[in-house]
Amino acid sequence: MRLALEPAGAERAQPVAAARAAWAAGLDGVLLTACDALPAPLVTAAYVAATVPDLLVAAEVELGDRHPLEVAEEALTADQATGGRLVVVARPAAGAEDAYDEALELVRTAAVARPFAFAGERWRVPARLAENTDAHDELVRVMPPPARARLELWRAGDLPRVRHGDPAATVAALRAGRAEHGWEWAALTAPVAAAAELGARVRPRVQLDRLPDGLERHWEQTLDSEQRSER
Repeated sequence: MRLALEPAGAERAQPVAAARAAWAAGLDGVLLTACDALPAPLVTAAYVAATVPDLLVAAEVELGDRHPLEVAEEALTADQATGGRLVVVARPAAGAEDAYDEALELVRTAAVARPFAFAGERWRVPARLAENTDAHDELVRVMPPPARARLELWRAGDLPRVRHGDPAATVAALRAGRAEHGWEWAALTAPVAAAAELGARVRPRVQLDRLPDGLERHWEQTLDSEQRSER
C-alpha cells in the first residue's frame, strides 16, 4: 500500500513543509486540499512539485459547478508543471452533485493527447453555439497534453482517508481497508510532525503482511529507549 500525507488544520496552508516531511519520511505522496490561504490546489500542486522531487502530488478539486474544460486545462497545465506526478482527486462541488458524473466524464475525455468530441445532457463539445458562425470543427483538443500517456484522475472515494492518531489504530485501519476493500493507496490526515512516525512505524507494518518474529518488539523497545533518553 502506498501512503500520502494530508496535512490537517492550519497546516493545509503550509504545503511545502508537508511535502518535504512526507518525502523525508519515505512516504509516497502528499494530498493538497483548498483552504482560505490557498484556494487553488492545482496551482499549489505545481509549486510543491517544483520544490520537492520524487513525490506524487495529489490535488483535490471540485467538479460540476463550472465548465469541465476549464478544470481540464488547469489540471493538464499543472500536470506538465509537475512532470507527470499529479493526481487529480475529484469530488462533487456543493450543490452540483447532479452534474458531477458528466463533468468527470468530460474531464477524462478531454485530458488525453488527441482530438475529441463530447455530447452530454449538460455540456457539448464543440458547443455549436449560434454565435460561433465561423467555427466548423468536428473535434477539439485541450492543451497542453498530459505529461505522460494520461492524466491521473480519481474519484474522491478512490483515495481512502484515515485520520492518524494512535499508530496501532492507524495500522489496523489500513490493514482492514486493504483486506476488505483492496486499498492500494490511502491518505493519512495527520500533523506534519507525525510524518516521521508514519514512515518509520506505520508504513512498514502495513506494507509487510507479517514482520519477522521479535522485530516489532525490538522497534518498540528501541523507541521507548529513545524517548526516555530525550527526556
